[in-house]
Amino acid sequence: MSDRAMLVVMRVAGMTKAHPKTDFTHRCGRCQEPVGIFPSGQRLLREQPDAEIVCDVCVGDPTAVMLAGELLPGVRQEARESVEFDFTKKKPS
Repeated sequence: MSDRAMLVVMRVAGMTKAHPKTDFTHRCGRCQEPVGIFPSGQRLLREQPDAEIVCDVCVGDPTAVMLAGELLPGVRQEARESVEFDFTKKKPS
């Protein structure tokens, strides 16, 4: 069993809202689909740069973002700060 952290994130195509500071420069490590990473996930990646980025679809359940282990500090606040999102523009509107 690996000690490597896993960051479960949403695919950009499945996002309807995004935090204004969402990072859209990463892809799922399994399927290579573009993903959005909220600030709390960005902090995790700075602290654990070798963490595996996995989209909610590859994890096997679209609700996995909320179910895969502990929520990162700040996730609930970031969700409240999120705005409507047009994924064709790849940044919050």
